[in-house]
Amino acid sequence: MLKIKNSVALITLPFFIAACGGGGGSDSGNASAPSSPASNRTPVPQTLFDGEKTLYAYNVQQDDDFSVWGSTKTEWSLDQGVLYEKTANPAFNPYIVTEKGGLYVPETRESYDAIQGFRHVFVQSVGETEWVTTPYNQAGLRELKMTRTFRVIDLNGVRISEQLVPFAPVLYDLWTARGEQAADPEAFISRLGASQDVFPAGAKCIQMQSVKAGAVSLQFNPDPALAITGVRNLQGWAEQEKIAGNVSSANPVIETWGGLRVGYLVKDGTDNTGTEYLFAIEYQGQVYRAYPSDGSWSLDAFINALSNELKQGNSYTELINIMGADDAESYVNQTIEVTRNKCDFYNTAAAENIDTLLDKLNGK
Repeated sequence: MLKIKNSVALITLPFFIAACGGGGGSDSGNASAPSSPASNRTPVPQTLFDGEKTLYAYNVQQDDDFSVWGSTKTEWSLDQGVLYEKTANPAFNPYIVTEKGGLYVPETRESYDAIQGFRHVFVQSVGETEWVTTPYNQAGLRELKMTRTFRVIDLNGVRISEQLVPFAPVLYDLWTARGEQAADPEAFISRLGASQDVFPAGAKCIQMQSVKAGAVSLQFNPDPALAITGVRNLQGWAEQEKIAGNVSSANPVIETWGGLRVGYLVKDGTDNTGTEYLFAIEYQGQVYRAYPSDGSWSLDAFINALSNELKQGNSYTELINIMGADDAESYVNQTIEVTRNKCDFYNTAAAENIDTLLDKLNGK
């Protein structure tokens, strides 16, 4: 077992498809030889869910200064074993390197076709509650398998707003029960919370339950603007980290993954919460920071983390001051419960009703 692989396995980061990050880049001559995508494969899946090749995802959030709410609709389509993401502003995935599988060069700005969409993953198998995929890469590598499990949810009679911003209807109902109203009843989020529109029969969705990867990996973004300045190799990087006071020893553990030199340092000042590592990678004459993932994620862990976040800190204290202890606890518990049933992908029938509500709220 290699030292870097051991250290990566100690760190768990949420990893969906390939963690979204900015930047693109060109292909690399350092990647291992392409494997044929067509060799030793099971029949290519034809549909994703509920007999449909295309599913939809939504993100409703505030802008950077929290003054304006907006929504983004993403279309996910399956075509000849590749899952495409079609959205207005694609976030290109990072490069990925594994110990044995080589360098995964993703879709980049140069290879991206806006009409067809952004190639996210190779789909190896699709069941109603399980997808097996590999991050899309230009070499056709298949070693890094990602297994995602899902729960099917029948949305018939479910309030649409609960699927968009879970806290909005919870907060509206709470204010109403208290005989009060939001500070700005005409604001988008207030009107969303007040909406009583529900999904009809036939509206369905799937919610991701867990993700598991077949191998640990390191991810990096080879945008030249993100290269570590002033260094050309891992030793130079280690010396720079020592000068900065981040490590006491400039002796990185260095290995070769996918034809690339990767290294790590143990960061100073770690406590009983565990050892903290710094990773970097040499690529095309530059050194970039790398980020580890063992590919593990679960909905239960996410809900637990959300619950802890909502029930701790100054924000919860402020909530108690505004609502009182009982209503603050009720608000948090109900928000967590609604979030527990929020989906990731919607079928056409569900998406049409979401679109209708958003258009109505936006005055269309």
